[in-house]
Amino acid sequence: MAEILRPGPVTGLHVVVRHRSANPGVGLLVLPLCPGYGGGLTTYRFETSLDAAAPSVLPLDPGTGRVIPGKTRFPLTLSPTDVDVVLVTFDDAHCACTFDLDPTWTIRGKTGHTLALAPMPSLAG
Repeated sequence: MAEILRPGPVTGLHVVVRHRSANPGVGLLVLPLCPGYGGGLTTYRFETSLDAAAPSVLPLDPGTGRVIPGKTRFPLTLSPTDVDVVLVTFDDAHCACTFDLDPTWTIRGKTGHTLALAPMPSLAG
């Protein structure tokens, strides 16, 4: 019988930039159609600048929407009955970038990441 692994804590979220090119000069602003995500689930908000040489994922204060300096929202503990939403806002004023989000997690003391499971990168620019 196959063993079912229960999800463990998500210990980090990293931006992996695959390609950068010059800003096309004309862009597209995409806004969510509604402010709710996941029907009442907890939403953890983050932001990152794809213009940075090594983009960091920074947590936002839920009340002000401003970056919380020196803080992290990780680890996030997930389970089949405790699911959360992670919303990441991207800024890319000076480049057109292809990128991935790479969450790291731990199960039974072993750390892994999910990037290999999502080979289709996102595009911003």
